[in-house]
Amino acid sequence: MIINQSLLYIIPAVALARTAEIALGEINARKMLAEGGKEFSPWQRLPIFIAYAAWLAMLAWRTPEHLAPHGFMIGLFFLSQVTRWWAIVHLGGFWTTRIVVVPNASKITSGPYRFVSHPIYGVLIFEVFILSLAFHQLGLGCLFTGITAGWVFLRMRTESRALQMML
Repeated sequence: MIINQSLLYIIPAVALARTAEIALGEINARKMLAEGGKEFSPWQRLPIFIAYAAWLAMLAWRTPEHLAPHGFMIGLFFLSQVTRWWAIVHLGGFWTTRIVVVPNASKITSGPYRFVSHPIYGVLIFEVFILSLAFHQLGLGCLFTGITAGWVFLRMRTESRALQMML
């Protein structure tokens, strides 16, 4: 199987970015746990990691080799990544892929958190759909966006409960 030329660059870049986010999150999580933070529902991470990897693999497998991506959609995807990092920067040392809450920590209300409680989750749902559409994979986009949205709903409920208990 030959991978679409554009995806040959995009998928490793996305995978590398997510890996960097996980690594940064692990550093931050360890610090928060050392400061008395408590982790909630650690089992929730693995399913989304698997779903995300499966989505990227399916995108590579199902996209025809010579199909040109939709440029506007690629632009929206990259804009979503700017939004993702805007949110991560505003979380600072509280950014992690885990749900770790430090007692008596202040809730972040700057940057995109002024407007929405969970901007990164919104970006996650959006990016799965928009990158799928960029490569004309509507069915794949709908399937994995649905899986992602279901996971996000569960995750947001868990985070909200954890924050209520700890802050």
